[in-house]
Amino acid sequence: IDPYVSLFISVVESAGFNIRAKSSMGALGTEQFMTFTAKMLANSVSPWEYLQTNNYSVEMLYDLIESKKLGIRYMKLLLEEFDGRVEWALVGYNAGPYRANEYFKNGEGVFSKDVPEKYRAYSDKVLANYSRINQ
Repeated sequence: IDPYVSLFISVVESAGFNIRAKSSMGALGTEQFMTFTAKMLANSVSPWEYLQTNNYSVEMLYDLIESKKLGIRYMKLLLEEFDGRVEWALVGYNAGPYRANEYFKNGEGVFSKDVPEKYRAYSDKVLANYSRINQ
């Protein structure tokens, strides 16, 4: 995963790298994880395979390093899921991979009419920040 994509996910997700960020939906920290998603990532050994271990605590989400590790792992899994298509992986990060797969099943990708504007806008915002750095 490109480190700048990872950086701008944090910036966009947490409104400027706020480690104590909490969304109205309950997502926490700089990476804005829902607790179930973070727990799954912390306790898995392969994509989407959940283990009965306890490598997770909510405090991880407020720890910049631990949260970033989970965020990088999640993006890596999403990039694998969506064949390296960054725009699709970003929609998956924001909407969830299962919902994103539903949006993309027609093969049209991010610009499909099935993808709600808020998820397209999220992907665009991360990539717009990224493109400013890579000019």
